[in-house]
Amino acid sequence: MLIGILEAGRNRDRLRDKHGSYPEMFERLLSRADPSLRFKVYTVLDDVFPNSVEECDAWLVTGSRYTAFDRLPWMLRLEAFLRDVMERGGPIVGICFGHQILAQAMGGEVRRANEGWGLGVHRYMLESRPDWMGDAPDHFALSAVHQDQVTRIPEGASVVASSTFCPAGVLVYGDKALTIQAHPEFPKDYVADLVEELAGDGIDGRTIDDARDRLASLSTDSGMIADQIVAFLRKASRSADEAPVPASAGSA
Repeated sequence: MLIGILEAGRNRDRLRDKHGSYPEMFERLLSRADPSLRFKVYTVLDDVFPNSVEECDAWLVTGSRYTAFDRLPWMLRLEAFLRDVMERGGPIVGICFGHQILAQAMGGEVRRANEGWGLGVHRYMLESRPDWMGDAPDHFALSAVHQDQVTRIPEGASVVASSTFCPAGVLVYGDKALTIQAHPEFPKDYVADLVEELAGDGIDGRTIDDARDRLASLSTDSGMIADQIVAFLRKASRSADEAPVPASAGSA
């Protein structure tokens, strides 16, 4: 399976030098779950887009320091591309910004959260269990780094997992898309370094201290979530292969 990574953001230079780029983090995460996966990166942030929604078997939208409601030209083009994928292309996985931009593209709403920063390790509870999840546990924890949230879920999406901080924590759109607000690709040491960078940016001390406490006391379930992402992609691909082919124009 060839996964097209739609790179919507870049991490800070010092962190990228130490931990790698967002696409590199995803490649490491998903390759551990399935070494047969292949990847191709499109830097949509720089207006570099695929020529067709059929150019890859599946698509993954990364996080970004931009907000989805900035509505910059490349974001509008990305929204149009994602709607096209949802209509006639391979499945989509969206993470953080990717989670938000797909919801917005499909008619949902994204806003700055009244609750402030979601930072550190956060716990989520399953609200539903699609068949591709198998016997996954009812609770899991992932690294979180976000100020924005999906505040209105688009038609056709449903909540798979939530937290008290982030009610729309994980969304599915049938077999077409799986999106996650948190970051399975971010290891804890990366988030720890990022928290210290954000502390230097002037984020309030209580938020920073809470994030440090969460990092110290909670482990993440990134490996399990990577397995679930791959299971979703495999199920979505089988569903697409089994879909009936429309009759051609003029056929009986």
